[in-house]
Amino acid sequence: MGKVLGIGLGRTGTTSLTYALRDLGYHARHCPYRLLRRDERGVVVLDMERAARLDAITDLPVARFYRELDHVFPSSKFILTIRDADSWVCSMRKIFLMNTAISLLPKTREIFYDIYGTRMLSRTDILIERFNAHNREVQAHFADRPSDLLVLDVRAPDALGELCRFLGKPMPPRGATFPKFHSGRFTTLRNMWDFIAP
Repeated sequence: MGKVLGIGLGRTGTTSLTYALRDLGYHARHCPYRLLRRDERGVVVLDMERAARLDAITDLPVARFYRELDHVFPSSKFILTIRDADSWVCSMRKIFLMNTAISLLPKTREIFYDIYGTRMLSRTDILIERFNAHNREVQAHFADRPSDLLVLDVRAPDALGELCRFLGKPMPPRGATFPKFHSGRFTTLRNMWDFIAP
């Protein structure tokens, strides 16, 4: 069964995407770190059986495992949220304490380093390199399947329309405005629930 998978990195509008997907009727979870487990070799992997219970998942660790998710759920729709790299780094540094706390947890520490290449958010050069590499690699992975990937800037005027057309969904009753979250320094309480929810 196909899923809707938000595979943009954090601070690219993934919270807004999650709420938009909920508005469209999906059982969506943002930053589902509880899906991480260790396999028999001790390697951190995504628990695909638990992932199967959700309609839509976004952000890390989803972005790290998009290839594996594509293999297990072959009819899925993938959404790569994007933004300017320089503004992305500034936004990442605004939530330094939250990212530090997340990266201290054993399994998330490995995923955090794997995707970002560093645990030091002061290493702007490494972060930008990994950010751009992730976006390139995702688009290369889907190069011959353009109907499976939507590259989306949630700040674009018709972002919600693009999302609805991609998923074959009507515009939600509240109108054509894309939900906006995370404009400040702090995560929402709802996101904290998503981090720990079973």
